[in-house]
Amino acid sequence: MQWLHMLLSLVKYLWLSKKFKPFNPKVKTASTWWILGNGPSLKQIISEFPEEPLNQVYCAVNYFCLSADFQRIKPSAYVIGAPELTFLPEQSIPDNILESKRNLYAQLAEQTQWPMVLFVPYPTLKAPAFKSLLSANPMLSACGYNATPLEGSAGFCRFAILHGWGLPRPHNVLIPAIAMALRTRIRQVYMVGAEHSWLQTLHVDNENRVMLDHQHFYDEGKQIAHMNHTTFRPRRLHEVLQKFLYSFQSYWVLSDLAEKQHAEILNLTPNSYIDAFKKQPFSHEYFRR
Repeated sequence: MQWLHMLLSLVKYLWLSKKFKPFNPKVKTASTWWILGNGPSLKQIISEFPEEPLNQVYCAVNYFCLSADFQRIKPSAYVIGAPELTFLPEQSIPDNILESKRNLYAQLAEQTQWPMVLFVPYPTLKAPAFKSLLSANPMLSACGYNATPLEGSAGFCRFAILHGWGLPRPHNVLIPAIAMALRTRIRQVYMVGAEHSWLQTLHVDNENRVMLDHQHFYDEGKQIAHMNHTTFRPRRLHEVLQKFLYSFQSYWVLSDLAEKQHAEILNLTPNSYIDAFKKQPFSHEYFRR
């Protein structure tokens, strides 16, 4: 079965991926990446962050730039993975979500006053809206990545991820963010704002809608809502649980890769459900290493 998964991954790679693309992001040289998940705990932790240290990289994700902390900490890496922000054509996106995307692009164009690399799936590089974003702000540069989902033996997955063939199923933006850090040969990755504790609030209402608290650190109050499929219909319960399964499974693939690369991934998020990485409490000492 593992060989079958590997063969299917190769077929997907040959069909979907951009082959033999060089990976040379213009991110500053650093010994450590801080990956900033958008979970609610980030609000308290990030209030104690200094502006990005010289030998460390802050890597923000998805809608982070809509927060007031964006200009304060000045991340030099930014990974975008949400479907509405990447591969989906704008005519298929509901008006309210399309407005959020345009607001995100506007904030990136207007507020980024320092060098920052946007990591996006390769198709996004050709999208007119993304091209306009890059041309509007010379401080922004872009680096593409293949989001093709990979499966197979551990050795095959490690090789394929490091060579940019694809990713372990990228059902959460932290998955490509960690992969980008490891591909730059970073030896230390710290994760914050990565609770992934949706199971605590998951429930099915009387209209059979699957609901959960999907709160981000920049939200005001709770955000009880359903999870959408890429077609923007509400996901069914088995689809939501499958999405969770793929995400947590992908972290174990990345944990294996990090171990073989002699890299360390520390999860500094309190009460995180991610069980693939070593956990430690946040401390200011991490900025002095």
